[in-house]
Amino acid sequence: MRARIQVRNHVQDVGLRSIIAAVLIENGIRRGMVKNDRKDRTTVNVILDEKKEVLDTIVEELRAEFSNTDEYPQLARRITVSNWKKVNANPHTLPAMSPYASDALQLKQISKFVGVGREMVESINRGFAANDKGFNKLNERFDNLANRIDSGFSKLGERFDDLGKRVDRGFAGMNDRLEGIDKKLGELPDRLARAIKKAG
Repeated sequence: MRARIQVRNHVQDVGLRSIIAAVLIENGIRRGMVKNDRKDRTTVNVILDEKKEVLDTIVEELRAEFSNTDEYPQLARRITVSNWKKVNANPHTLPAMSPYASDALQLKQISKFVGVGREMVESINRGFAANDKGFNKLNERFDNLANRIDSGFSKLGERFDDLGKRVDRGFAGMNDRLEGIDKKLGELPDRLARAIKKAG
């Protein structure tokens, strides 16, 4: 029975046909056509001559294959696979899948490898982002510590300035007292002479 399955990707020229062909080959399909829809290039038509049970299996396999689109980062985030629909048998015989087997299987594995590579890059980027966040917090702590040290030195400087002013005031008071003593000592001979004269 000739039937058509439609796979819609919403993204053009990303190797969807090769991935579909690889799934068909892996499931034992020997003849079939995988081609873009003439009216909508985001839709791929899969034409097969198989029994109902085989067609049901292929639909399930395609849906399972594209259920995790992280494996195929070049494809759309949501890929739809239609139920199979009976169509006219034209051309009479479908071409063999074998000439495309090697390339299709290789392209499928490359596509999955790209997905793994993308996940690795994203994981590394997340690690760098976490490290950057950690370094930012560490820098904030160092900045905070530096500010506290600067503040401490500033307060210590203010205390030294205050101590210097108090010492200066102490020395000024001492100088005043020494000047008073010098003055009294200078007056002492005259006072002694007057006292002696008065006593005589």
